[in-house]
Amino acid sequence: MNGEPRHFFEFDAFRVEVEDRRLLRHGKPVMLTPKAFDILLALVGHSGRTVEKDDLMDEVWSDTFVEEGNLNRHVSTLRKILGDDPHEQRFIKTIPKHGYRFTADVREGVESNGTLAAQNIYQLTPALSQAAHENFWSMTRIVIAALAVISCFLLAALAISSRGQAIKQSGSARPVNTQASEDYAKGRGLWQTRSAQDLHAATLLLEQAVEIEPDFALAHAALADAYVFDFTNWKKAEQQANEAIRLDPNLGEPHATLGFVRMFWEWKLADAEREFKQAVTLSPDYSTAHQWFAVNLAATGHKDAALSEMKKALELDPDSPSINADMCQTFYFAHRYDEAIGQCGKTLDMNAKFLNAYLYLYEIYNAKGMPDETVSTYFKLEEMENNPNPREAEVNLQTAYQTGGIRQFWRMQTEILIHPTPKYYRLAQYYARLGDRDEAQNWLEKAYENHDFDMALVLADPVFEDFHKDPRFITLRERLLQLHD
Repeated sequence: MNGEPRHFFEFDAFRVEVEDRRLLRHGKPVMLTPKAFDILLALVGHSGRTVEKDDLMDEVWSDTFVEEGNLNRHVSTLRKILGDDPHEQRFIKTIPKHGYRFTADVREGVESNGTLAAQNIYQLTPALSQAAHENFWSMTRIVIAALAVISCFLLAALAISSRGQAIKQSGSARPVNTQASEDYAKGRGLWQTRSAQDLHAATLLLEQAVEIEPDFALAHAALADAYVFDFTNWKKAEQQANEAIRLDPNLGEPHATLGFVRMFWEWKLADAEREFKQAVTLSPDYSTAHQWFAVNLAATGHKDAALSEMKKALELDPDSPSINADMCQTFYFAHRYDEAIGQCGKTLDMNAKFLNAYLYLYEIYNAKGMPDETVSTYFKLEEMENNPNPREAEVNLQTAYQTGGIRQFWRMQTEILIHPTPKYYRLAQYYARLGDRDEAQNWLEKAYENHDFDMALVLADPVFEDFHKDPRFITLRERLLQLHD
């Protein structure tokens, strides 16, 4: 193949060699994951033009369905490898709600038989530039297709090795095993759905990834995120996050996980805020960091800042049901109920089975005084959660609403939620809706004593807004804030 044309791009101190699928910095190889190289090649090949996210995902993951967040994470990793400051964005510029644009001056060239022909494609006239790009990209796709066939034979041969084909991860001099990389990508994708079944599958894949490749920092960070939603394993999340930071101090992802631990499991909101700020500083394109930081801001009463931060998350990952649903909750915390309902509807258009959207809608309908919608949403939740409530309980709730309206429905809920194990925080909510402040406060105290997960958001919950001047609630707030300090 020495006599065949060799296509390349050059920018700054870098050279992208297409046929060899290599990135060089000052002539020295810089290893990339296969998908990161594909993204770089697509962006550089269309230098100066915005590449829509959908087009980029179709180009890079043509045979696989992936969440948009997967693309964002790969771009963030690519920026780190290139040394591209996420704020300056001198190489890869994010075009909000659209995609990315490679903005550095790029020199496109072809080497053949020792001769060189090159041109600066970024400074061509638009008409010539587009024609050149299209001609080049057609040729590139042919080359890539041929390389894919060759790769099949190479991968089969490399599979004999227990380590497989090695690729280098960001921030580490150590290679990453191919199987570990694939497990990581699949696990991250499943984690995005937030369903219990997918979270379990994601955990197994990510545990396998770190077992195969113990020095894979991104896999440790992803496993930490899988553990952080698990009531029995959340303490393992901190261990995995710290390992990821040890392996790669430039990763923002594990700091976001630590922030989640501090906020929801330990109720240390000030500590959580510091971790979230570190996460968005190190990985500004990591949408989950902005998402969880927004929840932290809402929990501490910064409602406008929370909305602003959640909007950043949504701009980075507009197709994420999780972020869309949390935007719904953020509108709810801000008493913007109509916008919250619209946002939850948008979430359910994306994923009709996304549980959190229904949970938030139920709270919003209660707050807005929409009893029919409240009750129908409750039974929809019961159906989706496959709750083992006896048929008698369901009939009692339906009868209570039919005979006594929403208040009787709430009273019946207080009788159901106390057995077999009391749902402390939810009982407090129902008694607050009924106007029984003493009972509501008693159940809040028990929720605090039993470290009820939902207590992290008690200061933001509109249900308890009228309690804020109550001396007992003030005392509870101070106890929480002492924990936060």
